[in-house]
Amino acid sequence: YVGPLFGREKAELVRSSALMLSPGLVGLAAVDSLAAQTPIVTIAGSFHSPEYEYLAADRNAVILAESSTSAEYAQTVVRLLRDRARLGQLQAACIEEARTLSLEVMVSRFATGVLSALGRSA
Repeated sequence: YVGPLFGREKAELVRSSALMLSPGLVGLAAVDSLAAQTPIVTIAGSFHSPEYEYLAADRNAVILAESSTSAEYAQTVVRLLRDRARLGQLQAACIEEARTLSLEVMVSRFATGVLSALGRSA
């Protein structure tokens, strides 16, 4: 654990890491994970922020059951670090998902939603 980082320091650290570990609350770290092509390992639960929804278990992230122990979490991390092929699959899925989070895509989705709510088509 290195504590809070911001800007370039944060980007460099996340991008140079094989995995992001967040056994607790996941918020904007989900977006950082996808943007940096660095899969996140977390625990399922209702305590996460809305950005958690960007994560797809066993696709672009590893999400363990809420009942997982710290030993199970650690074993999962070690297995992933040893399995370069699986890690590569997760990283590739991060890239794919990150492309759907561009400003242009989000603005388009928002506009479509507003038009739909007003009963108009895009």
